[in-house]
Amino acid sequence: MLSRRMSFPLLWGMIPLLICVGCGGYRPHLEMRLAEDFAGKDLERIDLAGGEAAYLYPEVVLDERDILTAEVVADESGRPSIHVELTHAGRQKFARVTSENVGRRLAMLYEGELLSAPTIRAPIIHGKAIITGDFNLAEARRIAETIGRPAGE
Repeated sequence: MLSRRMSFPLLWGMIPLLICVGCGGYRPHLEMRLAEDFAGKDLERIDLAGGEAAYLYPEVVLDERDILTAEVVADESGRPSIHVELTHAGRQKFARVTSENVGRRLAMLYEGELLSAPTIRAPIIHGKAIITGDFNLAEARRIAETIGRPAGE
């Protein structure tokens, strides 16, 4: 990947601009990728909590442009969970991905750091999902704030 620093004149001076040659277009900060519990060809290993590992497919199935909102809520037992609402385009992608992959993990990464890797329990077709897990309130808030960040931030 080749980067060049260029300056373009503006009325009030010069502004540096970093141009990436050969970057291949938009690079999301938040990636959602399908994952397996076993190694396989072209799968990337990522460590989960508790010493377990998951193996990520290279394809990004959703990114931050597909998320409308994310907020912490309590599940039926009072534990912190994350309610996610998707954009129209995100809803369509998520419906396809969840319908075709029940029982598999969907890993959420922010700038390469694993946030969560929940198991898809059922098709989610209405654009709203609840992420449950073994996380405390602070962790749930961090995940919700990260997932809910507008694209480009």
